[in-house]
Amino acid sequence: MSDKIESFLCQTFDEVRTETCLHDVPPHEVHEVIVDDTRAILKFDTGPTGRAGIEGAVMALLDERTSVPVPTILATDEDYYVARWHPDAPAPDTDPTASETWAGATGACLAQLHTETEGLIDQYGQFVLDDDRLIVDGHDRWQSAMIAYITDRRPVLARFGHEDMADAAIATLEAQTIDESSIGPPVCCHGWATPEHVSVVDGSVACLIDFEHTLAAPPAYDLWRTVIPAFAATGRQAEQEAFFEGYQAVRSLPDDFRDARPVFDILNLVYYFESLYVQEQYDRKGTERRADGLRSALTDTLEALSESKQD
Repeated sequence: MSDKIESFLCQTFDEVRTETCLHDVPPHEVHEVIVDDTRAILKFDTGPTGRAGIEGAVMALLDERTSVPVPTILATDEDYYVARWHPDAPAPDTDPTASETWAGATGACLAQLHTETEGLIDQYGQFVLDDDRLIVDGHDRWQSAMIAYITDRRPVLARFGHEDMADAAIATLEAQTIDESSIGPPVCCHGWATPEHVSVVDGSVACLIDFEHTLAAPPAYDLWRTVIPAFAATGRQAEQEAFFEGYQAVRSLPDDFRDARPVFDILNLVYYFESLYVQEQYDRKGTERRADGLRSALTDTLEALSESKQD
């Protein structure tokens, strides 16, 4: 057991041991551990963009205040959490298929998450810890929260020569006229509800994990954060529609929510830019190739949104 892992676990538990490393991709590591004879998961930050402590605090809130199926948190601090092992949690580092059954169940679960957290959150923005208390570093307007989201990611983009993309995204969002009354209230959004983070058993979500991308945002943010990687990237149109149908069976959506997608695409593409450099999963040429693709996609999205505003 490394000194770092031991320092996390021994703050709370008397008897500890590690079993295996389940996941090691910056900015986090995940380990199976035994704490006081209880099988558990330890997740901790390995880089400055890690948010394991916030993730643990959000799951603890959901476990206490909602019926959303999440692992029970045993301990959490600024840069780690320990959760009780959940037998139905998605297996680590797998790539399950987003079937229509999975899609419908996941849509319904996100609608449940949004409905049950609507009254718990009163602003848009990032969740943060304030003296171990979970709060939203918030904004009354979603437009302001979107600009702050990109501003927070600008330093990583600037480090690798893409600050112009962050600046262009901010300028485009600042120029938009957004009807705040039509986008929906702030809710707890999961932020990455794809098959590797959502397990479905007998047609219902059995466990929802990995809240590292969570955000207090309008519900549509969560929908497009799911649709793009789970369905749109692979052309799964039937599954995408099953996802929307599952959601709307529990919670209604604005009639024009699809028209708002470009705004959410901007946030997603900026996130993908940051993730490309934080996770360091490709060689130099592979990273450059993907960065060029992201620049092109983001430029096209910004131009299309600017043109639609002029129309």
